[in-house]
Amino acid sequence: MKKNYLLVLFFISIFFTSFSQQTELSLKSGKFLINHEYDLDFSDDKFRLILFEEIPDNSDKLLLTNYGIDFIDYLPSRFFIVSFSKNINTQVLEEKGILSVNKILPDYKIDFKLRDGSFPEWSFKDNLLHIKVLLYKNIQISNEISMLEDFSENISDVNYSSNTVTISINPKDLNLISELSFVFYIEPIDPPGEPENYSGR
Repeated sequence: MKKNYLLVLFFISIFFTSFSQQTELSLKSGKFLINHEYDLDFSDDKFRLILFEEIPDNSDKLLLTNYGIDFIDYLPSRFFIVSFSKNINTQVLEEKGILSVNKILPDYKIDFKLRDGSFPEWSFKDNLLHIKVLLYKNIQISNEISMLEDFSENISDVNYSSNTVTISINPKDLNLISELSFVFYIEPIDPPGEPENYSGR
């Protein structure tokens, strides 16, 4: 009896340990479970999601900036979008209360109105999907515009103040756009008569 009791406790412990190693992230694109891990290979993508044990204050952010972490945006709760300008070891991350460093997956970047091939009618014309591509705040459009040209049928607007590019694409290329490391978010163009929205996430 005692042996069975200990076995039950063991499996309960495993369950709660596994559960506690994930945190839910809520975005405009949907809800995702983020595994707690340190993905520190920045060879092809310097942008990451980082999760803090507690929200850092400005002095903590400044200290982390000295380690090469550039804070770009805040995502509730306790998540930040950052870019890394140099390598960093896990000991520093643990000391600063960073629970996880994760790649920003393409699915995170696609607005829910564009998912599953069901596009808003105003954004789909002449068999082309018309989208607004938001770039990260620390990205210069001029450095990446040629890459977007390669994937688009037409570029109709470039807004340097909001770091957005409005393009028309073959719908099949939507995932290719989301895989570009400098892309922050993708949403359909605004409905006719509505003011432009640059809220992203």
